[in-house]
Amino acid sequence: HHAHEVLKQERQGEEDRLYTFKPKVNASTGVQSRLKVASDPDNYVQRLEHEARLQQRQQTMHVQEEFEKEMSECTFRPKTNEAPAYVRSISAAQKRSKEASLEQRRESVDGKKGWNSSVSVNDGKAQRRSLVLK
Repeated sequence: HHAHEVLKQERQGEEDRLYTFKPKVNASTGVQSRLKVASDPDNYVQRLEHEARLQQRQQTMHVQEEFEKEMSECTFRPKTNEAPAYVRSISAAQKRSKEASLEQRRESVDGKKGWNSSVSVNDGKAQRRSLVLK
């Protein structure tokens, strides 16, 4: 242990002789890292997420303000009437019918034996894909 200390001191003395430049460093009291990774590492990720949310909120507000500014220049304001209840019910029924038809088509395609519409095979490697029916 003592020999180790002696070697360390000799090495330090050798470095002091070789490297004569000694920079003067100002002591900074009260100065902290902006990221505070060393002083508050647990909250670093939370702070980043919070800043990202703030930036997203500001971006959204900016886009909304731009839209409102652009729309304020529009002078045409159409008067619209809500469709009668029976027209709305017919529209809703047609929408449900179309969705049911699409679902039946998906089931009939997926139900074919030995064929999965969401998987394709290229060069022996199975790959997932989306099936889009129109």
